[in-house]
Amino acid sequence: MRKAIQVITLVMIILSILAGCGSSDETMTSDSATSSDYGYAEEAKEESGGYVSENTAMEDYDDMAYADQEAPMDDSDLKSKVDNRKYIRTFRFYLETLEYEKTISELEQMVEMQFGFFESSESEGGGATDTYRRRSASYTIRIPKEKVDAFTKGLDGIGNVVNKSSFTEDVTGQYYDTEARIKTLEVQEERLLAILEEADNLEYIIELERELSDVRYQIESYSSSFRYLEDQINYSTVYVNVQEVKEPTVFEEEPETFFEKMGKGFMESVEGVVEFFADLVLFLTTNSPVLILLGLIGYGGYRILRRILNKPKSKKEKTSDSNVLKDSNITKVSKNSQEGTTSKDNHKKE
Repeated sequence: MRKAIQVITLVMIILSILAGCGSSDETMTSDSATSSDYGYAEEAKEESGGYVSENTAMEDYDDMAYADQEAPMDDSDLKSKVDNRKYIRTFRFYLETLEYEKTISELEQMVEMQFGFFESSESEGGGATDTYRRRSASYTIRIPKEKVDAFTKGLDGIGNVVNKSSFTEDVTGQYYDTEARIKTLEVQEERLLAILEEADNLEYIIELERELSDVRYQIESYSSSFRYLEDQINYSTVYVNVQEVKEPTVFEEEPETFFEKMGKGFMESVEGVVEFFADLVLFLTTNSPVLILLGLIGYGGYRILRRILNKPKSKKEKTSDSNVLKDSNITKVSKNSQEGTTSKDNHKKE
């Protein structure tokens, strides 16, 4: 019995030794494979002179983004990731105002306080008494992204906001893609310059310079796009339209019952009639000099035409008229005599 126990113990020790050797071999194999891969990567990097291809940079960026998505993040990591995203924000506001000049002045002060600037502006229209050409202005304003929320909230205080909208475009991928392309091209430029310094073949030098010129052109093109993108990200665009009105637009709840709808329709009709006559009186008052002049011209033309129609006839015209009258009388007498002769003949026959 004791001998059997010793045999079983010996077998278990041998099996445990063999298992340990197997795990050690696997560990050594994986370590060697990793070292081999790392050595191969380093060797490739040394052979390329530190140059990393554009595709490799993009793949590394995608892998990092994927790893960030898979790995659990705490609040600080999530905030850092959100802060690294790039957005282009655009706003549109339509304002009504009863005090046009005051609203424009306050708008200019707000832009200055938020460290923004006017990119473009356009204004048109007459004065406050001009019913058909009231003053209006359109502005394209650039505000730093950190100040744009405070600026848009302040617009509610300088006029009646009739309509507003906002649009946010996520350009994170485009931003980092352009940045990676620029870095890749800069590395390629440095490598070409290093090779060009050691080149002694004229034909080879010309080819290198041509390649270097193409790389520099691409760097400038991508850098220009990158600068524009940064400008759009750092400064949000706000379109503001200011319209002068007689009365601000009031947004009311839609009527629900039949009598509410009927009452609202009746009041709108009354307001429309009142506004029509008010505009008519205003039009007649403001254009009274022109209307009076047109009235005088029309009255003068009527008097001249009436005088022409009632003008007394000349002696020749009177003589001709008397002759015509005599001829007509003679014609009538002859007709009467003929009728009398005809009647006498008829009596004789009878």
